[in-house]
Amino acid sequence: MKNLVILFSGTSLAINHLFKKVGMESVYQNFMHLGKKEGVFISISIPSLVKGIRIEKAITYQGKWTTVQNIRADYIFDKLSYGGRRKQIIKKVSKHIKVINDPDLSLICDNKLLTYKTFLQFSPQTFSVTRENFREVVEKIQSRKIVLKPWYGSNSNGIVIKKKSQVCPKDIGNQYIVQEYIDTRGGIKGIPRPNTLRFIVFNGEIVFYTLETAKEGEMISGNVKAVKVSKNDIPFRKIKKILNEIDYVFRNYFPRLYCVDFSITKEGKICIAEINSKPGLYPSEGESQADYDKVIKRFFRSL
Repeated sequence: MKNLVILFSGTSLAINHLFKKVGMESVYQNFMHLGKKEGVFISISIPSLVKGIRIEKAITYQGKWTTVQNIRADYIFDKLSYGGRRKQIIKKVSKHIKVINDPDLSLICDNKLLTYKTFLQFSPQTFSVTRENFREVVEKIQSRKIVLKPWYGSNSNGIVIKKKSQVCPKDIGNQYIVQEYIDTRGGIKGIPRPNTLRFIVFNGEIVFYTLETAKEGEMISGNVKAVKVSKNDIPFRKIKKILNEIDYVFRNYFPRLYCVDFSITKEGKICIAEINSKPGLYPSEGESQADYDKVIKRFFRSL
């Protein structure tokens, strides 16, 4: 049986420290249950307990939460929070243990400015922006609305969507980008609300895709209702071609698991909205747990 250790941020293995978001404890319980069925023993630990190829202490769920000690890890599943010393921690860990995902792949995905520079031909207009140069930079954007984002982050934290004329210095933090606003309303037939088309890719293969729509407002992340779509509902061939080019860049990293969010306009323009090296393998409203379980089992079988 292989040992997969999920690495969380923090300094404690207490359940209330690890699972602050409602519902996450049961997500990882299910993950561990499926892993055991597929011959993978899964535990959770923190950076201070990683010593070379061994994990001094971790916790696992086998009907109840228990502590395990002195684990020889085959894989580390990186679930560290963005920012802080994350890059240094994962680089150090990866010298001794295979990390999912490789730190270099994660950097391209997680740094939104680097994502843009790497996949320029598939990205919306993007510039680095500061409080000092924002007026000059914002005027370069062709859309009437703009999107401000931190270089690193998830769940829409720090994202601002505004008309260009309404942007002010307080909207911009340290290490920010500004992007053109891609209006996705009507980009997918029958979907009038803002949306993103999400593809989960594992070792170059599409293993799941879904359409995430905003329940209200313009922000997608954290405000999602998913809608099932078929290949006939979307420009699947064009998207698959883009995904093949993305995965070619990542071809030397193995195993690799990531998701790509696409924005599609009613005129048919397709842009990368985001690439995530740590996709959540659990359903949003409107999705099926069974669909995600298939993805998780496939992931375990490849290790």
